[in-house]
Amino acid sequence: MTLMIEKPFPHGSSLLTVYIILILCMCATNHRNTIWNREGTLWQDTIKKSPLKARPYNSLGIHYMEEKKYLQAIKRFKHALELNPTYYLAYNNLGTAYEIQGYYQKADWAYKKTLHLSPSFAKAIYNLGKL
Repeated sequence: MTLMIEKPFPHGSSLLTVYIILILCMCATNHRNTIWNREGTLWQDTIKKSPLKARPYNSLGIHYMEEKKYLQAIKRFKHALELNPTYYLAYNNLGTAYEIQGYYQKADWAYKKTLHLSPSFAKAIYNLGKL
């Protein structure tokens, strides 16, 4: 017959360390959730962390378009294009913003620039035809 002896948690301080790590993770998750709560704050935070990438500026511009803040959107699309002059999606979005604002010649230029960079991009073909 073999006796089984119950052993307490081998390292009492290890359990405390695990609890502290869990609490810190919960706090970090809560902070990140406040950033992810709104799309605009998400992209602004992404820009702070990656200021030399074009995609967050383009995405923030799309967010501003959805909020009907077209001049802010145009500014973000232009900044994306300064960072990446071959970013055809930003040109298409810039064209859409220009078109909504009534700047049809600028929209025409932006759509044509999109098609120069990506000749088979269907949205730009449609937008140019519609314009």
